[in-house]
Amino acid sequence: MLMKDIEIKNPDMIELLDKLAQEVDRIFEFKVNDEHLLSICKKERYEHTNPYIRMEQGKNDPWITAPHWDILPWNVNDTLKENEMHPCGREYLEHMKKEMVRLGNHDRSTEGFPNKESFVGAKELLLKPEFNEEFPQFNTLTKEVCFRFFGGNSQALCAFYSPGDFIPWHHNGNAPGYNILLHYNKEGNGSFYTHHEGEIIEFPDKKGWVCRAGQFFDTWSDGKFKKMRRYTKGVDTTNLYTTQLCADEESASWHCAQTQSNRFTLSTICNHEEIWLDLIDEIEDN
Repeated sequence: MLMKDIEIKNPDMIELLDKLAQEVDRIFEFKVNDEHLLSICKKERYEHTNPYIRMEQGKNDPWITAPHWDILPWNVNDTLKENEMHPCGREYLEHMKKEMVRLGNHDRSTEGFPNKESFVGAKELLLKPEFNEEFPQFNTLTKEVCFRFFGGNSQALCAFYSPGDFIPWHHNGNAPGYNILLHYNKEGNGSFYTHHEGEIIEFPDKKGWVCRAGQFFDTWSDGKFKKMRRYTKGVDTTNLYTTQLCADEESASWHCAQTQSNRFTLSTICNHEEIWLDLIDEIEDN
């Protein structure tokens, strides 16, 4: 996956991100009855995704929320057990590639989603009444960034990572498109990784906001090529198609991330390449 660092120069975007950063910092520090709200949500996420707890609850699909529960840790700071792999390591990446060959592109564990994740998603926070009471502007600001400023078609990820949290190697091939990725890390101790032509490329965080752009290639099509319809609000796209090569286990847009400090991620998908390229120019324009 080719990824490009984008220097944030646009004054309107800087102002908007400064407001969002204030909300993010407050969220990381916010407590309910002397316990951090994110810690409460993370415990709930653990219970919701743990397949063994789901079995006890009588769920019909106990492994669907975390197919690789037994081979990935819950925190990258934990000592790996004998059967576990580091979620951002070469071993797990090669395992995922082999699984993609063995199971195909449409299995839950290989279609594009991450197979275990320890962060807290904004959707989980929005279910908490105390969150909406304390942070009424957060949802407004994220939508302002993704949909008004970026003109995105969807919000791929909006998540809070605590120290040791991660998102493992995955490729988003079931949701292809052009991505604008924002990370906010107040201390700057985290990294984003991509895989390209056999090489793992690290993109270290820096203090504050970083912006990156890349493309998620389609892996969902059964044929060699897929015609992708580009949807753009307010624009007639009836005859606008792009023919795209369907990626395999080597050319899929593999990526992952980990952090040792509080880290916030906001990812936006644009379905129109020209808008995406114009947006990159706008972000870098002062």
